[in-house]
Amino acid sequence: MLAVNALDVDINGTPILRGIGLDINSGEIIRLIGRNGAGKTTFLRSVMVLLPVFNGSMLHKDQDLSLI
Repeated sequence: MLAVNALDVDINGTPILRGIGLDINSGEIIRLIGRNGAGKTTFLRSVMVLLPVFNGSMLHKDQDLSLI
Protein backbone atom coordinates (compact mmCIF):
# COMPACT_ATOMS: atom_id res chain seq x y z
CA MET A 1 0.00 0.00 0.00
CA LEU A 2 1.17 3.52 -0.81
CA ALA A 3 -0.49 6.56 0.74
CA VAL A 4 0.55 10.07 -0.27
CA ASN A 5 -1.12 12.95 1.57
CA ALA A 6 -0.87 16.71 0.97
CA LEU A 7 2.47 16.43 -0.85
CA ASP A 8 4.29 19.70 -1.61
CA VAL A 9 7.50 19.65 -3.66
CA ASP A 10 9.72 22.59 -4.64
CA ILE A 11 12.61 22.45 -7.09
CA ASN A 12 15.20 25.19 -6.57
CA GLY A 13 12.63 27.27 -4.68
CA THR A 14 9.98 26.96 -7.40
CA PRO A 15 6.74 25.27 -6.28
CA ILE A 16 6.02 22.28 -8.52
CA LEU A 17 3.48 20.15 -6.63
CA ARG A 18 0.96 21.42 -4.07
CA GLY A 19 -1.40 19.28 -1.99
CA ILE A 20 -1.08 16.09 -4.03
CA GLY A 21 -2.72 12.97 -2.61
CA LEU A 22 -2.92 9.37 -3.80
CA ASP A 23 -3.84 6.02 -2.25
CA ILE A 24 -2.81 2.77 -3.95
CA ASN A 25 -3.77 -0.56 -2.41
CA SER A 26 -1.84 -3.80 -2.80
CA GLY A 27 -2.47 -5.44 -6.15
CA GLU A 28 -3.74 -2.27 -7.83
CA ILE A 29 -2.23 -0.99 -11.05
CA ILE A 30 -2.47 2.72 -11.75
CA ARG A 31 -1.15 5.17 -14.30
CA LEU A 32 -0.44 8.85 -14.15
CA ILE A 33 -1.61 10.87 -17.09
CA GLY A 34 -1.40 14.57 -17.86
CA ARG A 35 0.03 17.10 -20.20
CA ASN A 36 3.71 17.98 -20.40
CA GLY A 37 4.85 19.89 -17.33
CA ALA A 38 1.97 18.70 -15.14
CA GLY A 39 4.30 17.19 -12.51
CA LYS A 40 4.10 13.45 -13.26
CA THR A 41 7.86 12.90 -13.21
CA THR A 42 8.33 15.17 -10.19
CA PHE A 43 5.70 13.17 -8.31
CA LEU A 44 7.39 9.85 -9.12
CA ARG A 45 10.83 11.18 -8.20
CA SER A 46 9.45 12.40 -4.88
CA VAL A 47 7.92 9.00 -4.09
CA MET A 48 11.23 7.34 -4.98
CA VAL A 49 12.90 9.80 -2.53
CA LEU A 50 15.02 11.32 -5.31
CA LEU A 51 13.61 14.79 -4.60
CA PRO A 52 13.08 16.34 -1.17
CA VAL A 53 9.50 16.79 0.00
CA PHE A 54 8.69 20.24 1.38
CA ASN A 55 5.48 19.19 3.14
CA GLY A 56 3.13 16.21 3.38
CA SER A 57 3.56 12.52 4.04
CA MET A 58 4.30 9.38 2.07
CA LEU A 59 3.67 6.00 3.66
CA HIS A 60 4.56 2.61 2.18
CA LYS A 61 3.42 -0.34 4.28
CA ASP A 62 3.22 2.02 7.29
CA GLN A 63 6.84 3.18 6.82
CA ASP A 64 7.24 6.94 6.41
CA LEU A 65 9.20 7.48 3.17
CA SER A 66 9.81 11.15 3.94
CA LEU A 67 12.13 10.09 6.78
CA ILE A 68 14.44 8.08 4.53
